[in-house]
Amino acid sequence: EAWRSRKRQALERQREPGFWDSPDRFAVYGLIEQMDRVEAGVRTATQLFDKLRGGRPAGRTRLAGEHTGRLALRLFILETAVADVHAERPLDAFLSIEPAAAGDPRRAAATAFRAQLLSMYRCWADRRGLKFDQLLVDDEAGRPPRVIVAVSGLAAHTLLAAEDGLHLLEEPAAEGRSFDRVQLRVRVTPQPDIPPADGSGGLRTQAVAAFENRPAAAMPVVRRYRERPSPLVRDAVRGWRTGRLDRVYGGDFALLAATTEGEPDADA
Repeated sequence: EAWRSRKRQALERQREPGFWDSPDRFAVYGLIEQMDRVEAGVRTATQLFDKLRGGRPAGRTRLAGEHTGRLALRLFILETAVADVHAERPLDAFLSIEPAAAGDPRRAAATAFRAQLLSMYRCWADRRGLKFDQLLVDDEAGRPPRVIVAVSGLAAHTLLAAEDGLHLLEEPAAEGRSFDRVQLRVRVTPQPDIPPADGSGGLRTQAVAAFENRPAAAMPVVRRYRERPSPLVRDAVRGWRTGRLDRVYGGDFALLAATTEGEPDADA
């Protein structure tokens, strides 16, 4: 009832005098949109559960792990999205992948690693039913190679927020037992409530402005990736480490927080 009451109040605000000229109207639109998304997600999850339960052969007490995993992921996203509504957290996100420092001499390696991270986030978004729009790829000579995307859907900003920071690719050095590092910075910032004026072009302008106007902040290490001599990924934010580099690049980096493979990495 509290949910329905809040939505009624948001809908009724549209009848207030001067609402259509108020800058607050976009926040109200965003709240209604988020609540509509959650309600649609609940219906989809309910249909999936009913399908799984109805399709179970007689006498079978277990469901296939793949299907229950899909349902569990949907429920987790819905739970996060409901919490977003209650806490009035941002809805959608812009994500930028760029060199951590200007003038990095390993441009080719940074560009290849950037493409790998971009693919990882695309896979992550696809599995969660999120919209993933690539807005900008800047590979001009003399400028840091960067890519900016817009991610929208249930709990998009909250689910991505922990990715904000440094992502390090560690490669064996030519001599000795040390490693050379390619450092990329991933930045996540909310999309504004005000919709863009001219579609994707306006959304790109909003994204560039959002990152340019964002205050400078510390850049903690989020993850370290190592492909050779043996695969190893260490997540300093969630506290896990794994040799399943394929799973991480396949978009499962957030799931490993709950299914830790190996001991937590104290050095991360």
